[in-house]
Amino acid sequence: MITPEISVVMPVYNSVSTIKRAVDSILNQTYKDFEFIIINEYGSNDGSKEYIEEIMKFDDRIILIQNEKKLGIAGSLNIGIHISKGKYVARMDADDEALPDRFEIQHHFLLNNPSVSVCGTYIKMIFPYGERLIHYPAEYEDIKARSLFVCPFAHPSVMMRRDFFGKDNMYDEVECAEDYELWLRNVEHTNMTNLEEVTLNYYMDGVHASSGGDSVSSGVRLRRGYLKNRLGLETKSFDDMVIIHLYWPKHFSSCHDAVIQSCMLYKEAERANDIIKYCNTKTFRKNLDVLWTEALDMYFVKHCEGVTLKKEINWYDEGILDYLSDCIKKFEQIADSLGNVIIYGTGDICKFFMIDTPYNIEVISYCDSNGEKWGNVFLDKEVISPDAINSKHYDHILIATYDYYDDIKEKLINEYNVNTSKIESIEIIKFAPLKERMC
Repeated sequence: MITPEISVVMPVYNSVSTIKRAVDSILNQTYKDFEFIIINEYGSNDGSKEYIEEIMKFDDRIILIQNEKKLGIAGSLNIGIHISKGKYVARMDADDEALPDRFEIQHHFLLNNPSVSVCGTYIKMIFPYGERLIHYPAEYEDIKARSLFVCPFAHPSVMMRRDFFGKDNMYDEVECAEDYELWLRNVEHTNMTNLEEVTLNYYMDGVHASSGGDSVSSGVRLRRGYLKNRLGLETKSFDDMVIIHLYWPKHFSSCHDAVIQSCMLYKEAERANDIIKYCNTKTFRKNLDVLWTEALDMYFVKHCEGVTLKKEINWYDEGILDYLSDCIKKFEQIADSLGNVIIYGTGDICKFFMIDTPYNIEVISYCDSNGEKWGNVFLDKEVISPDAINSKHYDHILIATYDYYDDIKEKLINEYNVNTSKIESIEIIKFAPLKERMC
């Protein structure tokens, strides 16, 4: 094979259910000048290797490496990079999907911006319950500031110059958050960027959905270490969920003071940066503002799509800690006052809200207009028809939808004689304490 321009490196471990999606998206790129290095992990025995061997018969750009001992993601990536021949190294995961023009876009950018060594992009994160567009910082100074608190790249979206790697600059095979460690280690002396367009569908139903625990612990350790080393900031008093920036709601939902701790962390970090001058003061505050907005959204809005709040709540405001404490108390009071609840709607909004809510809501039944759901069990409760509502002893009905809220409310009032005062949107649990501060 003639020396390729790009080397694609993709580790595989028991990925037979998703690997076709990933491989097809690479082989169908509009930019064709690449080699595709696939490293099958030791112990991967679900047919992934056989699938790769079969498609190799039809495309000589594919190179298969079979690990003879378990190396982990970082070790597998290092092997792939060591044998790579391209000028650029593109990362890929075995459960994601690259958009057809991904390589064309990133190669063109790197070719025309020789000072940049690491190039990521926006991604579309795809959950079982919906989709979410994920933005990453584009400017180098923003990446430098943000990396102290969050990983600044979606790893499988990244393309890097081959000479970025070297004997003393490979993936750390000890760290589970091997990508984040690599960015932190290099961000002060390496120009990095994210292109402001989506080039990857990042699926949360495979590798990414099942690889959280060790990676989260590694990320927490790295953040604490770099906040200490770069800013001189000691973070022992802050909960792990705050250090990982509330991106893991299953760890977060049991802790009501997470947002308050985040506010305190940002205040201390800004004071430390003012002294150390690690980042430009305005840049640092701008990025803390972004993190703060995301923290508020995670706490007050959670993952429900189609809802935007404009909030005048700043982490640096005087009295903000007292205000947030008051918000949390109001949340609890609202939840306690609801009494016995019927939730109307059994879709993704209801499901994710009920799984993630930190409040004790006494649900006696779920209701849905879809007759196929009647009589089924949803989150341990029976799904009833609207006709059965008045046979239940309830205090409130929470409508768990946004698109048809007014239509459902009108129907409940006019057709099922539900008292208007007993109907609320599920939003009341999340948004009511903020209404006085919304613009």
